[in-house]
Amino acid sequence: MVQSLTLSVPLILISLSRRNWKNRPKTILILISLIPSLALLVSLSIPGFKTTKDGIKELAFSKANLITRCTNPSLPTLRCTSTDHDYINAAIYVREHTTSDDRIYVGVGRHDKIFINAVAFYFFSERQPVTKWYELHPGIQTQARIQAEMISEMENNPPKMIILDERWDKVEEPNLSKTSSGVNLLDDYLKVSVVPPPS
Repeated sequence: MVQSLTLSVPLILISLSRRNWKNRPKTILILISLIPSLALLVSLSIPGFKTTKDGIKELAFSKANLITRCTNPSLPTLRCTSTDHDYINAAIYVREHTTSDDRIYVGVGRHDKIFINAVAFYFFSERQPVTKWYELHPGIQTQARIQAEMISEMENNPPKMIILDERWDKVEEPNLSKTSSGVNLLDDYLKVSVVPPPS
């Protein structure tokens, strides 16, 4: 709605500037009718301005400000940007304990019901996925056939590390993807394969 107001208010003002202002009563009515629109525009814009101000403040003055992110990034792939600290710490760990030739798997806490997985983690850590099915989608990797294929790929070329991210497991979309497929082949396999990292 803000986008439409941003366009419509200038158009209204341009139209008003081209009006014949000799008819005063009509002009006053038009100006009065604009007041609610302008009030609505201002009220809707305040949160946007606050968010923008906070974002600029974060970029310029925070501990990890934009200059720091560009000159001394937490990861080489995150120059001038950032991401969640858990992802950064996990990616640093993966980079320190694997080589660029090692393959990894970034999955979810449960593969019978999927929302999304952290595909960008492969980019953060600069490591290749162990399976061609690395980008997880509901209705695809929740199938027994696909999970069996993923297991076969992992058995033929075992991943150096398996990262399971549970943060998206409880997200439910208002469609059939929120329903478990009942297929736990990959989860059962990963439970046996995953060895917790040393603390």
